[in-house]
Amino acid sequence: IEVGESLSFDKQVQVTFFEMDNPGSSYAIKLTMNGKSMVYATDNELNLAFEDDATPKTERGVAYLEYIKDVDFLIADGQYTVEEYKGKEGWGHTTADLALRVAKKAGVKKVSIFHHDPMHTDSFLDDMSLDLIEAYNDSAMEVFWAREGLSISF
Repeated sequence: IEVGESLSFDKQVQVTFFEMDNPGSSYAIKLTMNGKSMVYATDNELNLAFEDDATPKTERGVAYLEYIKDVDFLIADGQYTVEEYKGKEGWGHTTADLALRVAKKAGVKKVSIFHHDPMHTDSFLDDMSLDLIEAYNDSAMEVFWAREGLSISF
């Protein structure tokens, strides 16, 4: 399968892929079934494709925004804080706050921040998640942090 093409299984499940910004090559996967959609998009450096306000600055940014538009559930890379990213540009990962701004702009209904920095402690992640979740609690988008053992339905 090529990027931009889709696979269908029993005409019930559609799978599409999207090439993302990562120096080692990475692809998002979108699953659509029974009118619901989910995108798994980790190892993606959105900061290269979007301005801080989530306005696309590259063709890939425009295409990614369309790819995740109105999805029911997005699992997104959010490895860094804004401060941490300043020393890690080009490493292939995104700041959590930009991942959320892009998701909101695309009309995503539920987003889970994933691909946490392995140097972050649980306490650090709790503080980071509370700050960003609070910033979105008045929006239609549900925000939560991925955790070991978490199970969701949508």
